[in-house]
Amino acid sequence: MGEKLEGKPKALTLKKERIRSLTCGASHIVLVSERSTVFQLNCDETPSIPRPCIKDRQVIQVACGDHHTIALSKEGEVFTWGSNSNGQLGLDHVVSSPLTPRHVTLLSGMPLSQISAGGDQSFALSSSGAVFGWGKNNTGQLGLGDMEDRYCPTPVDSLNLKRTVSISCGEEHTAILNKGGLVFTFGSGRYGQLGHNSNRNELRPRLVAELWGSRVTQLACGRHHTLAYVSFSNTIYSFGRGEQRQLGNGQTSNQNVPLPVQLSPEVDRGVTIIAGGNQSFVMTSPGQIGSVVQNRLIPSLRLLPANVEALRVYLILPELLRVLQTPQRELLIVDFADSIVKLRPLHLEILEGLWFRLPDTFFKTVVKVFHSVSTWYLHQIRTEYTDHWALVKTVQVLEKLYKVNHRAGRKIDDSNFYISEVKRFIPLVKFEEEDGIDEGGVSQEFFSVIAKKLSLELRVFQLFEESRLVWFTPEGHCEHDTFYLLGILCGMALYNFCVVNFHFPLALFKKLLGFTATLEDLEELSPTEARSLQKVLDEDDEDVVEDLYLDFTVKGQEIMPGGKEKPVTKSNRQQYVDAYVDFVFNKSVSGQFEKFFKGFSKGCPNEKWRMFLPEELMALLTGNVDYEWGELKKNAKYVGYRATDPNIQNFWTVFDELSEEQKKHFLSFMTGCDRLPVGGLSKMRMTIVDPNKDNPDRYYPVASTCFYMLCLPNYSSINVLREKFMHAITFYEAFGEL
Repeated sequence: MGEKLEGKPKALTLKKERIRSLTCGASHIVLVSERSTVFQLNCDETPSIPRPCIKDRQVIQVACGDHHTIALSKEGEVFTWGSNSNGQLGLDHVVSSPLTPRHVTLLSGMPLSQISAGGDQSFALSSSGAVFGWGKNNTGQLGLGDMEDRYCPTPVDSLNLKRTVSISCGEEHTAILNKGGLVFTFGSGRYGQLGHNSNRNELRPRLVAELWGSRVTQLACGRHHTLAYVSFSNTIYSFGRGEQRQLGNGQTSNQNVPLPVQLSPEVDRGVTIIAGGNQSFVMTSPGQIGSVVQNRLIPSLRLLPANVEALRVYLILPELLRVLQTPQRELLIVDFADSIVKLRPLHLEILEGLWFRLPDTFFKTVVKVFHSVSTWYLHQIRTEYTDHWALVKTVQVLEKLYKVNHRAGRKIDDSNFYISEVKRFIPLVKFEEEDGIDEGGVSQEFFSVIAKKLSLELRVFQLFEESRLVWFTPEGHCEHDTFYLLGILCGMALYNFCVVNFHFPLALFKKLLGFTATLEDLEELSPTEARSLQKVLDEDDEDVVEDLYLDFTVKGQEIMPGGKEKPVTKSNRQQYVDAYVDFVFNKSVSGQFEKFFKGFSKGCPNEKWRMFLPEELMALLTGNVDYEWGELKKNAKYVGYRATDPNIQNFWTVFDELSEEQKKHFLSFMTGCDRLPVGGLSKMRMTIVDPNKDNPDRYYPVASTCFYMLCLPNYSSINVLREKFMHAITFYEAFGEL
């Protein structure tokens, strides 16, 4: 790294110390020496000489915004200096723009693990996952739900349950990564840098749905673009501004959704991603750990252990293999598993005893090592030829760990042993006379059909005619076990990425996530009822309120002790409305909801769903209704046809003639459900195939719900196509295939 002088790079050095790290702002550079001394170099000064800023603290991290700097000491103290135009220093309004570091006292005593800086915003992350933001907030880049600047560190409450592990900032947007590998973004979406398939700003953290399930391990924000790295698949995703080809796809257009970057063959696992203003970098580095594990530790396992101490290498290796970044990692873990399986019974018993006594976190690491490789080999077997021997060995070790876990009273949850890739081999469900591998369509159709059937046959929900939404029936109208089973069904649908729509209101998802239902939620469920309550709140005349002759009851049920004897007045009307809403959503259905919640948790043992906001969880389970039908034609592919063929032109003409309801029937015909998954129709890549039938006018269109494939015979005219097509989508349950 050097300072540019007369067209040539000039070496940047410190006289008496060696540089350990370097961070850049818009016009300044901050250096940290090996002695943890902090130096700053202002690029617009002549001569530009690094000047010491912090000498008496051991600084472990530095972050630069455009014109300000944050430093984190080993003791957990935060220091800031530079421009304070929008409060980005966190010093309140006391200091305008100090040139020397000032201690941010409001963060004192906080166990901080990371700091981050954007254009004019700043963040701090505690070791428990609490996030604090301050500074410029004109596009919502602080994630606080508004656009007001903050001059003091302010907790981002909406991230409290997200278990944040890292934060990265762009000029006016922010991205956070949680412990489960989920990515949330907020702030400016002008160039698509939030990854939500729109250019809208987001004032609160919103899940990047396109990355859900990928388990992101690194994030990096450039000025107007974002990078995400998935170590398991060694894939980098980019989105946002691409004007200067910073997205790595060779194009100069913007991207509103994360798309994979084509990496060079020499870029192997174990990379570090870096995003500059309008640049992106991938840094690779060979690891010494890999050499030690491969050349010394794994070969040593071939010797029979002489004593208990010799077996302790079996406890060290999982921790090393967990962080190992090498192409041979999977093979090394298989060799490790083979050594365990081949241990003599006495030595294996000793090793299992060591596992038994491991702390839960370390035991979980051992399980993760073999679980991840088992999943990887299952995927390889499914997608290409791979020897089953490797998978057998790692699964055998997982089985031994599972037995130890149960003998120890379940040190970790059973879900840690479940390999989701298995469901790719075994269909979740199968309809009579429909054979084939379930790629999602049959599962979806199963949940759609059963939801429809249960809604018609079981009186488990009360239907609100005005909103056409349903809620739990009051006590005594249905067995609680029924709600438990329905909860399992909904949980299973979420776990299997399927939509099941019982027409629930948002209030259900608020309750599942521990949020409080409000009068606004009642308005969604029962608009007239909610409007009546709002009129009670808005009435200025106390006599009018008392003339309503209301008491603290709902349909004859007391909503608080002595409610029949307590009239509603102007002074207690808010209490009445709150109690009314609480009765509808909580007290009157407490038993039913408790059973439903228990079943839901059982059906979806993976508790990542607790990370979502109510609106996000609702969209995942019940789908959405943003039907942008033009996306279907835009993304359609053809096999045996061309887009200009008469039969294809006729098909889209007939499709455009359909009513909204008929188009939903077509969606059910194609996917097994008339609701859309997260991402909408833009994610549905329909393929129209010519089945090459003799005398095609005799045949109806057929849909393969697993692959979004429409087998469309090459009809002789548009009238024949219209007749056959309308019949198929009207009676669509008889025309689906695997």
